[in-house]
Amino acid sequence: MRKTKHQFRILKLIFNNIDKNFFAFFCLIIFCTFLYQEIGQDKPETDDDLHEVQGLIQDYEFKHIRGFRGTKRINNIWLNNYDCTFKIKADFLSLFDKNDFIRDFKKGDQLTLEIPKYDLKHLEKPGNTFFIYSIKSSKRAYLKDGDTLMKEIESSYTNILYACISLLAGVISILIKRYHPQIIRKS
Repeated sequence: MRKTKHQFRILKLIFNNIDKNFFAFFCLIIFCTFLYQEIGQDKPETDDDLHEVQGLIQDYEFKHIRGFRGTKRINNIWLNNYDCTFKIKADFLSLFDKNDFIRDFKKGDQLTLEIPKYDLKHLEKPGNTFFIYSIKSSKRAYLKDGDTLMKEIESSYTNILYACISLLAGVISILIKRYHPQIIRKS
């Protein structure tokens, strides 16, 4: 297909406007990212969206590794029956009774975890990682599904708020450039 002068003019116009309105373009990318995180990914909303997985503890690892680029948190649990990793989300760490868990559990003890139902089809594939929404024993809960689901909803509201703020910032920057160009001067 042969490119016409008209097609090149359209591309030139788009790229020139991206250069002139870089901040607005950047805000639009941030808006799309937060919107995708909210709309494009499955998230459990109620207890009915979770499924119990039971097994004997093969191992667990709770580490905080400080590095040059920040702190890396490793919070994994492995069960004997499954060839996958069960991970506690960083958002849920404040809700998790880690010290009681370490005190009460040893390798080989029975444990019940709750993961999203949409992850069940991938449960048998080795090497996958699944987020945990609840950790229970026969005696007590160490991570409660009601608390984690509420935290997930709060996170959703935060994503929507950040998306709206970034979109608003982009629109304001375009309006300022258009109606008050004297505010933004090139040096």
